[in-house]
Amino acid sequence: MIVGHGLPGFVVTSFAGPSNPPNDFMDLQNMNYWGRIIAQLRGKIGLLKFLSCDVGAEDVGADFLYAIARLTNAPTMAPTGLVNINSSGQWWLQPGATWQMATPTNRPPIIHRPSGILILEEAMNTCRNSKGEEKTVSRIDFYAGYSRARPTTTWRGKNVGDILRLIRFDQPVPSDSSLLAMPTGLLVLTFGEDSGVQENEVFIIYANRVLHNQRSRTYFYAASSLENVLMMSAYRATTVSRSDHFELAGIFFSYYDSENKIWLPPNGPLIVSEAKVALVATVAVGLDLIGSSVEATFELFAPQTNELIYKTTYSDILFATTAEVRGILDPIPPTLTALTAGAYPCRMTVKLSNGSQQSEFKREVFVRHLHAT
Repeated sequence: MIVGHGLPGFVVTSFAGPSNPPNDFMDLQNMNYWGRIIAQLRGKIGLLKFLSCDVGAEDVGADFLYAIARLTNAPTMAPTGLVNINSSGQWWLQPGATWQMATPTNRPPIIHRPSGILILEEAMNTCRNSKGEEKTVSRIDFYAGYSRARPTTTWRGKNVGDILRLIRFDQPVPSDSSLLAMPTGLLVLTFGEDSGVQENEVFIIYANRVLHNQRSRTYFYAASSLENVLMMSAYRATTVSRSDHFELAGIFFSYYDSENKIWLPPNGPLIVSEAKVALVATVAVGLDLIGSSVEATFELFAPQTNELIYKTTYSDILFATTAEVRGILDPIPPTLTALTAGAYPCRMTVKLSNGSQQSEFKREVFVRHLHAT
């Protein structure tokens, strides 16, 4: 059994937070990282189960389970809804959820996640804070992911009521158990903004449809339409307001596991003299840029002198809205192996070409986890 935080067709196998190494998860887009590893179960198991929220749900969940069933040559199962687990290790599925199962020869029909949460008949603009006091909400900020630097979307006025009616704040559920769901963002409610006595309540969003208030240790379930609102807000922020449909999620060092023939992020400091090394950038693009050719140049600089240490290039086609762009450092130059652990400035230049449309982007970041002998 594999246990982790989940979404449809997606499971995190480590702590589901902002510090995750880029490939401590499984989905169809990074099968090149985990496919060879999980294929080692072939002939050794009769059934593989995922205990994670929503993993088997929707079209992508069915495809995910079918791909793993073919790799392992064994039936593969996962829940189609939320999974709760308590401190005693007991777990249960939300009402209406079931188990989706794929076999090596059968891609199963789609099973949707249970909805069951009704929208309030009238819009509301009040909500109880963690002290149980009924107060007027003047603003709602949504942050996709964990960053609090800048809201993805802000709602005020009538729109506040439209959002609040999608969340059943009138039906709090004590959080005496944990959800095996992927945290997908933060929702911040602001009370008293106009009066000058401002107060905030912060809710962690799980699977885009469950809110958790850590101060009151309470869950609140939301209607499925809230997920559509949040996902569309995040999509617009990524594909419209960020540098002409291009976003760089980060650059990190990766090493080549010659035994399993896959690239992996280092678990600790990367000893560059003992491994084949690459600089890997995780990028996201809008749907209109899928199919574009990409040419990327990585330039690594010394921290104090800004001297160019190494330059490598990469070219490929973008087949999805997220991709990994890899510049291999092979052979590793002597100047690089002489460096000590630290943070190194890195400049990435990306050229995208899609027919007559051509775009160029430059990003400068610090790359860490480098150690040389």
